[in-house]
Amino acid sequence: MIPKQGPKTVVVYHHAAVEEFQAIKEKQARKKVLTIVSILTQTGASITEPHAKKVQGESKLYELRPGGGKTLLRPLYAQIDGYFVILAIGPEAVADPSGFKAAVDRAKRRAKAAYGVDL
Repeated sequence: MIPKQGPKTVVVYHHAAVEEFQAIKEKQARKKVLTIVSILTQTGASITEPHAKKVQGESKLYELRPGGGKTLLRPLYAQIDGYFVILAIGPEAVADPSGFKAAVDRAKRRAKAAYGVDL
């Protein structure tokens, strides 16, 4: 008999976010990104700080915070059609403001182009 588990949230990656993940050179940073995505899978919309927070100035875009915010990478995601979609991976906002803004812009463009959603 297969034990029953509670429902899990489905998290998918935009293909370009996968490429951004693969470009992360530090093994420990990649591990922390996978761990935080796993937490999102387990908790869904109930995920809270320090694991995730809304991107400042955005209404539908969120950032995952690997290592409780100590890892300087931010997977950016949105809920689209019942799925949580990792749209981009960028640097932490304080450490690299222009890089973070570029990641937010990429995430918004990808949401529109791939899913027809304005964020």
